[in-house]
Amino acid sequence: MYVGYHEQDAGESSQGRISSRIQSAIRAAEDLSPRQYGFRAGRSTVNAVQEVIEAVCKAEDHNYHLRRVVLLVTLDVKNAFNSAKWCDMLMALEQALQVPCYLTCRLILERPQGSVLGPDLWNAFYDDLLRLEMPEEAVLIGYADDVAAFVAVRTVEQAQRNLNRTMLRVNVWMEGHGLSLALNNIEIVVLTKRRINTIFPMRVSDITIETKNSARYLGVSVDIKLNFGEHIS
Repeated sequence: MYVGYHEQDAGESSQGRISSRIQSAIRAAEDLSPRQYGFRAGRSTVNAVQEVIEAVCKAEDHNYHLRRVVLLVTLDVKNAFNSAKWCDMLMALEQALQVPCYLTCRLILERPQGSVLGPDLWNAFYDDLLRLEMPEEAVLIGYADDVAAFVAVRTVEQAQRNLNRTMLRVNVWMEGHGLSLALNNIEIVVLTKRRINTIFPMRVSDITIETKNSARYLGVSVDIKLNFGEHIS
């Protein structure tokens, strides 16, 4: 019994050392996307929500006629962690993030699942999604496997067009990596101080989704007025 515990503890220490080396190698390259907030020191769900708030404030920093219509679209990936391909993780580490081969060889031997290495592998894999080229004034914000699309444009019509382009690029990436979105779980909220109707249908891929007064993002109810009244209630 004691020997088994000792071996497990040694394995966890080994994975911890590999994790530190992988993180150092990634930072020495170009590091992860600044829009990935999950599994990273000094970053949290609060920072991810704060980026959304700051983006809305920036979009509102115009006179009334130039203020943007801002969409916050929360995306739900089906069974994300269990569907990610091992080969895609290794490719992301070696090719995109330039992690040395000797470290990825160690990973092949370890084949970690549910381990201390899991977050590093996931962030490396998802980094490519968060770096996709998006339409003008559209960005993706991630926290682990949770992704939100943020679209800021002048009119509702432009919002629909940019959302279509954004979702097309996201879906192509997902399909290319064996993932898919749970379209029925997508939520859309319109964030604007302009006096316009904020409840209307929008097309997302092959379905129609009605915008809402608030959307739940990383456990926080983000409402139209951004005063978090609904979340407090």
